[in-house]
Amino acid sequence: MRKLLYIFIILTSLLACDTGLEIEVQDSFDFTITSDQKDISFVSEEINTTITIEPERKVQGTQYFFSYELDNGNGYYKLNNTILTPGQEYKLESLEFNLVYVGEDVNTHTTEITIRNSNDLTTSHLISYKIVDFNDFKVNTIKLSNDEVFLSQKVEFELEIEKVVNELEQELEYEIKFINSSLNGKLNINQNEIVLGESLTDLSEGKHRISFLANQGGNAQIDLLVKASNGKSQEVTINSEIIPTSILLEVTPEKTENYIKTPTAFNFNIYKIGVEEITYELVFKNINGKLSNTDNEYFKNETISVTEGNFQMNFEGFETSNTPIEFTLNASNGLSKTVSVDFSVLQTDFDLVVTPDEPNDYVGDLTPFEFSISKKGDQNLQYEISFNGPKGEILYQGNSYSNNDRIDLNIVTGGRFEFRGKEVSNEPLQFTVRASNGLSKTVSVNFESTPTDFEVIPSNDNISQFYMFDISLNMNIISPEVDNQFISYKMYFKTTDLGEIYIEERNTNQQISAGEILDLGFNTNIRMTINQRGTITQRKGEITFVIIDSNNVEREVTVAIEWRN
Repeated sequence: MRKLLYIFIILTSLLACDTGLEIEVQDSFDFTITSDQKDISFVSEEINTTITIEPERKVQGTQYFFSYELDNGNGYYKLNNTILTPGQEYKLESLEFNLVYVGEDVNTHTTEITIRNSNDLTTSHLISYKIVDFNDFKVNTIKLSNDEVFLSQKVEFELEIEKVVNELEQELEYEIKFINSSLNGKLNINQNEIVLGESLTDLSEGKHRISFLANQGGNAQIDLLVKASNGKSQEVTINSEIIPTSILLEVTPEKTENYIKTPTAFNFNIYKIGVEEITYELVFKNINGKLSNTDNEYFKNETISVTEGNFQMNFEGFETSNTPIEFTLNASNGLSKTVSVDFSVLQTDFDLVVTPDEPNDYVGDLTPFEFSISKKGDQNLQYEISFNGPKGEILYQGNSYSNNDRIDLNIVTGGRFEFRGKEVSNEPLQFTVRASNGLSKTVSVNFESTPTDFEVIPSNDNISQFYMFDISLNMNIISPEVDNQFISYKMYFKTTDLGEIYIEERNTNQQISAGEILDLGFNTNIRMTINQRGTITQRKGEITFVIIDSNNVEREVTVAIEWRN
């Protein structure tokens, strides 16, 4: 310690004695830059880069600033998640800081970073990054089935995925996406059914078994997208021809013609070329009729489920025709086969006669009619009869039928019914018989429904009475002699020059004014009292009674009335 004190005194003395010596005080020192980063990275990968500033001596208060330029390659730096602009200075908070570099293309990237301190001393440093592309992959297609397969057979193949490694290797996963198919069907990848637009994910390199089962024939183009977890992708297309099963149809009738509704045996033969399990539907058209077997009946345009091989069905035509019958066989694989068979259907005809027992009768009375159907041909027919023309009613086998109602005769070809006219008419009646083969015949029958003629007799047709009293009047209805009906009556009245009056009918104890209808029922003896309403005074005029029977036949009776002083 004492030696140090001596040395200090000596030095001080020397300095004091030499007045020409200059003393330099240094407050800024040079510095160097080092960096630490990966040598090789993937494109777009964030590369951590550590920059260290190493000054010769640390001086308190010295600040440092960072900037950079790109010498080669496209990329950028980030600091604290902020993208840094080349050429712009950024103040640093410490002598060591972390940057992130992102290379945007495959290249050897070179950047020049520059550090400047607050004393304007600068130092530059070059950093090199080797940026490589993501690992690629290739897909090998291995066909397991023929280029042509029958419908219902699977198109089978394998996709073998191989990773192509560059300077860096990635751990990759893959997905296979079903992006398109020219035919409808089911796609399976590794025994997983995948619908159009869906993917099977988390796949590794190696072979993946794929099958496609089409549900229609034609060229099957299957498009798949294989995509790696690094974004690389490839499309794979598989083509295969789907051959639909060929079908053949033979139809042979045992006769070339027959009557309507008369069965004719038709022989069918259906066979196929192919391995597909298919079902068949048969339909016929161009003629109204039916095919039948022991269990079912099938009509025109109706679908019939049939099987392969030989079978027989009966055909019956419903109408005359010389048009060939067209048979179409539709298979579940979408194919169809049509054949035309020459066959004529002959019509069964008939004549109709309808005769009344009497040429006329009262409206409402029952008149017997006789009908007869004479068939021409061998076909068994069923019939129904109807009538139109004047309004009426037919009674047949205990049932009532009105105009245009159809009366089921079944197989009856003759008999009797009763007719009741419901309106007065001398117009002919039209009777129509329709047969089950669609044929109809209409005959016109002259028959007159005459009015149910009745007479109304008043007890007096000219009555005079003191105006203070009411007037009594009786009327008798003389009904016609009718059969099978009971005639009822109703009435109303109208006046001339009598003012407001009312009538009290004593049998029914009902009062009516002019225009009001009184139901008389079956009463034919009308007893009335005629009264003035309101001011009672002298009056002279007429009262007209309108009597209507239940067949709507009308009679009018006019009586002169006078109320005097």
